[in-house]
Amino acid sequence: EREVSGLRAGRVVSLVRQAVWVAGDRFSVTRTALASLEGLRPYEVALVQLPPHFRGELHQCDTNCVLTLHVGVDVPDVDRGCACAVRVGDQSRPLRAGDAVLFDHTFNHVVRNRSSSSCVILVCRFYHPGISEEERWALLYLTSLLDVLRRSTRWRFASLVATETCGLDADLAAAAADRTLVLT
Repeated sequence: EREVSGLRAGRVVSLVRQAVWVAGDRFSVTRTALASLEGLRPYEVALVQLPPHFRGELHQCDTNCVLTLHVGVDVPDVDRGCACAVRVGDQSRPLRAGDAVLFDHTFNHVVRNRSSSSCVILVCRFYHPGISEEERWALLYLTSLLDVLRRSTRWRFASLVATETCGLDADLAAAAADRTLVLT
């Protein structure tokens, strides 16, 4: 509990990014706990503080090589039961302090805080046990490469051209077809 005492509502504190611990010397108890879980290969770990009466957006991811774990860290109880819940597909699970919900994030999922207080959850995305070390390193490399490319203005513009030539913007598609649009 002491480790999460400075989180503001709606704040996300990254602990692991791209399979690398990024929280420095902070959250040492959490780091030790994660390291003790044999075979767990975290891709991304974060502490997330959900504001009061928060409902996230229903979403899903497009890869099944990563699984997601939500752990209740600081979750107030409410009169109607648990304040925090995770819905995956058509099933909803309460998330109390110390409880965990593990799921494949290719299914639609959403998290909700029904209380008038903030909730803190630990979100851990980790590689599926069936992914080999070589595949994991390849995925890390490709993800890093895509992150760099997505920050590039050339990537954004090229993505626009590719998207727009599929019929969304006739002027841009015509300019690309006439070769008056030059990507350098």
